[in-house]
Amino acid sequence: MDNSTLLVTLVFALGTALIGVVLATRLRQSVVLGYILAGIAIGPFTPGFVGDLATVQALADLGIIFLMFAIGVQLSLRDLLRLGLIATLGGLLQVVLTIGLGYLAGVALGWRPLEALFFGAVISNSSSTVLSKTLGEQGEIESEHGQIGFAWSSVQDLGTIVLVVLLSALAGGGDTLLADLGWAVGRAVLFLALVASLGSWALPWIFDRVAALRNREIFILVTAAVALGMAYASSFFGLSLALGAFVAGVVVGESDLSHQILGEIMPLRDLFAALFFVSVGMLVNPCPGREVHPCGPTRLLQRRDGGHPGRGWRVRCPP
Repeated sequence: MDNSTLLVTLVFALGTALIGVVLATRLRQSVVLGYILAGIAIGPFTPGFVGDLATVQALADLGIIFLMFAIGVQLSLRDLLRLGLIATLGGLLQVVLTIGLGYLAGVALGWRPLEALFFGAVISNSSSTVLSKTLGEQGEIESEHGQIGFAWSSVQDLGTIVLVVLLSALAGGGDTLLADLGWAVGRAVLFLALVASLGSWALPWIFDRVAALRNREIFILVTAAVALGMAYASSFFGLSLALGAFVAGVVVGESDLSHQILGEIMPLRDLFAALFFVSVGMLVNPCPGREVHPCGPTRLLQRRDGGHPGRGWRVRCPP
């Protein structure tokens, strides 16, 4: 990745996000709408500057991790366990019913059975990132229905593991479905068990030792490293980055330093979460019926020469 590509993309992404948020706030709408409109503005389907989607998506992953980690810190593990039965039964029932409705809708539209099943699986899961941002704006993260929503979303994320294995087997015609399913579920359970058992005493102990140093920079670095490290570790167990960061946040939230941890992670959360929603907007085609001009979407970030950063940028033609 060229350094100038990263810089220009970041400048335009944050600049348009700022304009979008101001407009959304003036219109008394969610800031998420402003971020998505900003993404559309610098996306490949609108004229003008086109940001590098891969760059924005890479930074957006950080936003998901910090956002879900911060949400986990704010929630109480005891309350989540208390609501576990409601979330588990309700989440599983909702996923099954939604897949069924999506399947029937796909068949009614003339799709093949496998395509209709995939459609039902896609719409059966909600976005925990959007949920957390929406509840956060309304100040309802720690409310009972907010906690139920996050527990419910966690059940959906775990259910995604099963769906991916099942759909992959159906699409590929594999004969090792039970073995693959058992391996995937086993890895997920192992990760959750390790975090619950080791993390419940190791992470608070680490933060206590770091806090004793009375150095804010070290504390911030450790907080960011724990959030990113736990999310990265979860990917080896077949879990999403969001779920891994959320579980780590819940465990860390039991520490006496949870308020300090939350205060340090907030600025990082807000900055990178904005880029996540901008990346979503970049995928939106506001005029799906129109064809893109042959000369687009070339990126303004493609250099025509090796000169000074800021010179030689190529702007694509409007569609």
